Amino acid sequence: MSSPFSTPSGEELFEDRKKAFEAKFRREQEAVFRINTRRDRLFGLVVAETLGLAGDKAELYARAMVEAVIAGGTALTKAGADLRDKGLAVDEAVLRRQWVEAEARARIDILGPDAA
Repeated sequence: MSSPFSTPSGEELFEDRKKAFEAKFRREQEAVFRINTRRDRLFGLVVAETLGLAGDKAELYARAMVEAVIAGGTALTKAGADLRDKGLAVDEAVLRRQWVEAEARARIDILGPDAA
């Protein structure tokens, strides 16, 4: 575009739309990452409570949950294994429900109350 008053060419319009789409995609991907990280942290805190952890130990466990998922594991697998290691009963349906609830809470926390 040579002047602010000239009409953009088709190529310039295409480039502008492409840049806008890429920016929107980046924002959406960042939101997904933030929601997933928050979900795993919240779920980790719930599991930590079941494991009898509180305060700093619960927070450390929640961070370890996030790190395990980022490293390629799943929160549900880690939670089940950690509960079994402590000799606690593992109800997969309960764990999944807690995980889903953590996701709903994370969506609201990141995207706002209309996101539920």
